Amino acid sequence: MINKLIGDPSFIARHRTATEDFTRERILTLKRLVTLLLNQFKCSLQNKLDHFFQVIGVAEFGERFVTNAALSKARKKLKAFAFVELNNKSLDAFHKENSIQKKWHGFRLLAIDGSKVELPNE
Repeated sequence: MINKLIGDPSFIARHRTATEDFTRERILTLKRLVTLLLNQFKCSLQNKLDHFFQVIGVAEFGERFVTNAALSKARKKLKAFAFVELNNKSLDAFHKENSIQKKWHGFRLLAIDGSKVELPNE
């Protein structure tokens, strides 16, 4: 759902700062920019950029495809409200597909654990 939304021309039009932003097909498209920003940075920004473009198949290993400055320049063209809309759409989709009937003292109880655990393939 998010992938479809960030590729939608009306979404792009609503969340760019100027009408000429994100109109041409560049390396750092709005879709790639949002995808990159939604991923957590656990290493240096330049390493994250290099790895991201390797994973999506645009750059080879060890190739510098996008710089920190290019990311900053592209980020300035994107309105912060884009992430508010993405969050709201995600929440709507979650609530639509996960209507929980059981309640604890009248409340819906949800728990989230941010730890990362790798399970064996067996």
